[in-house]
Amino acid sequence: MARPVAAPGARRSHGHADGRYTLEVRVGPDSAQSAYESWTAGSQMPAEASLLATHHDQRRGRAGPIYAMRKRAEGWDFAVLDEAGLRQEAPVELCARCHAEAHSDQIFGPPKHDGTGPGE
Repeated sequence: MARPVAAPGARRSHGHADGRYTLEVRVGPDSAQSAYESWTAGSQMPAEASLLATHHDQRRGRAGPIYAMRKRAEGWDFAVLDEAGLRQEAPVELCARCHAEAHSDQIFGPPKHDGTGPGE
């Protein structure tokens, strides 16, 4: 997804691997980008919204996993992608289970400007 970073600057990922990774989140289309940037309790993403979280492993100094979410009529579709953006055969049940605990529409929202937000 060739989209601008939703919250510019790599942020610590609080939900993935105990803060081992920094991440950048990209959101599309534009209507979803606006919704994400103004996220509050009770917010909803528009249909066909996509979120892409690109991780960097700080300990190893290399790219980490890429996680993707796409909103469908029947709910969110979760995926793990390789560096080329191709979907990998990977279990995503944990993704769905964790995101079900988010306060709104299975989205935790962007990180706060001070870097303390959830980041997924």
